[in-house]
Amino acid sequence: FYDPHSEIYTIKDEEGEEEEEEGDRMPADANNEDGPKPDTEKSDTKSLVKRKKNKRLPPIWPLRLPRVLVLLTRQLFQPFKRYTEQIMLNGTYLLACATTRKSVGRSGEEGYDESNPNMNTDLHIALAEEKLVKKLQEALLEALKICNSDETITIAGLHRESPGMKQLMKLIKKHPPISAGALLWIRDVYQDSRFQRGSCFTIGVKTLLYLIRCCGRSHPLQRSQSFLILTQLLAAKPEAVSPTKVLELKKYMIDEMIILMQLGYVLPVIDFMKRSAVAGSIDHSLLRHFVIRILQCAVPPFSQDFIDGINGFLQTPSCTRALRAGQSPVLQRLIQSFRVACIDQQKKREDEKRKMKSRINIKETAKEKESHSNSKKNDDPSSATPKETIRLVPFSTV
Repeated sequence: FYDPHSEIYTIKDEEGEEEEEEGDRMPADANNEDGPKPDTEKSDTKSLVKRKKNKRLPPIWPLRLPRVLVLLTRQLFQPFKRYTEQIMLNGTYLLACATTRKSVGRSGEEGYDESNPNMNTDLHIALAEEKLVKKLQEALLEALKICNSDETITIAGLHRESPGMKQLMKLIKKHPPISAGALLWIRDVYQDSRFQRGSCFTIGVKTLLYLIRCCGRSHPLQRSQSFLILTQLLAAKPEAVSPTKVLELKKYMIDEMIILMQLGYVLPVIDFMKRSAVAGSIDHSLLRHFVIRILQCAVPPFSQDFIDGINGFLQTPSCTRALRAGQSPVLQRLIQSFRVACIDQQKKREDEKRKMKSRINIKETAKEKESHSNSKKNDDPSSATPKETIRLVPFSTV
């Protein structure tokens, strides 16, 4: 990570010679008494005003490229890895700038002013947005302090009611960048062998799944990413954990997928389960658990896409074998009620279509009758209205 506060900018004077001007440096350690004191709000504005002399500051749009954002987030929220304080400050500042500032600064994109290119380097709004950048940077540093702490990956630290997890949940709900980083952190923690061998694995997985739920509920645009992380966790095979415990935890992952469906992310989940059933990469007990949970939560009227998706999933060979192997009265009753509801709904739709067709036919016949009667009146000369006659009066009488 480069330090944007200590970068040396070049300015061309009128004669064409280049001069160097060094911006205000961010202190490496804010608590260092020998070094410079941390910038206050006035010093920040002064440094930004000094940098206004240069109209060619680096734009923000390169930091907004998806690959760059993923790289920044993944490197910062990498568990079991320690960075120096200066690297943490630089990385959080770059991520905060990329996700907070609004101007684009690249020709051809929305927000670029062709008439005044000098105003597209974020200088015209940098003073107003610097406060937002600082707030997000402080929140990122606080979240990283929790994620990178050795006390977090313990039984007490991964408990849902622990102070660290409570604070992390608040930060996830408030800041989308922290939520995106937390999803990557959850995946890497679950796949780490040290976490799998630890005594906090079972409690920790439940808390991590609850964090995924917070991300999906708080930020609708991150539901696809939350679902992707859940699929990766479901496909993972921890070697240091017993298969029965892993199977039990995967049922909790299925429950989180059902919660995403309740939030509106329906068809991708059904499509994933259907593909997994066709490929045979999912256990039969998980298929039965998914069918029971989804039929318990689903309430008519159903959309046609939902009906087609569920029926296609139930008709896969793996799903039919799983349902036959684990037949239970509850499962049979749920499937039967779902099929009856689908049949009733289909009948209602057909009746509505018939009623609409009959209404349209009645309107068309009425229009035809009106047009036919009007044509008869026009053809009949007796029915035509008599023309007005003008009586001429002699001028003399007048």
